[in-house]
Amino acid sequence: MLKPIQPRSRTWTVKITLSLLVGAVITWAVAWWCALYGALPRPASMIDTTAGSLQWPAPPPDAWRDPTASSTSVARLITRQSYGLISPGHHLFHAEQSEFGWPFRSLRSVHFMHLSDAAITEQRRFSLPAPRLWLSPLNRYLPLAPMPMGFALNTLLAAALILGLIESAALARRTLRARRNRCPFCNYDRRGLAPAAHCPECGMLNPAARPAVVGQVSPPSVQPPTDT
Repeated sequence: MLKPIQPRSRTWTVKITLSLLVGAVITWAVAWWCALYGALPRPASMIDTTAGSLQWPAPPPDAWRDPTASSTSVARLITRQSYGLISPGHHLFHAEQSEFGWPFRSLRSVHFMHLSDAAITEQRRFSLPAPRLWLSPLNRYLPLAPMPMGFALNTLLAAALILGLIESAALARRTLRARRNRCPFCNYDRRGLAPAAHCPECGMLNPAARPAVVGQVSPPSVQPPTDT
């Protein structure tokens, strides 16, 4: 009895879905690896701007004012945007957004800091303290906030690579089985079967015989003339 053949559309749907899920996990893992081991950008000098022209990367804490200076510093795996304001009384308000990922930035974290003569107040958002791993620097934080465009692009690139590897391995396996005279799909031994016969195990047609079978029209039979 032939086994039911799974529709190819359903098979491709499962493959694409799994590839996207694995691609998202890889994107997240790569961004965390950048946060743990990437070289931090060098601090850049603040660029004066008009008040209110910048947007905070996250809602600032209570009693904070809009920044009046900003800077952007870029490293190979990390981009850091800083926003600052020095107010009367030697108070420094500092907001810092760090973006991580490769080849596109996909995750980010935000760090708020208020320095005064009395104390230093810090708030971190969209991040977790990183565990101390092998050869990882101290005082690193893992980003938690996805950046939609970068996260989607990195996920699609990883999924396409995974799907290509899966299909290449499947094609190589089917080719090797066909050379051994076995069914390319279920590895059933086809010895003794006609090339155009369906596989008794899975019901699939031999791909090598398919072009000769599909669309083949038998020539009309011609009877030689007989002498009367």
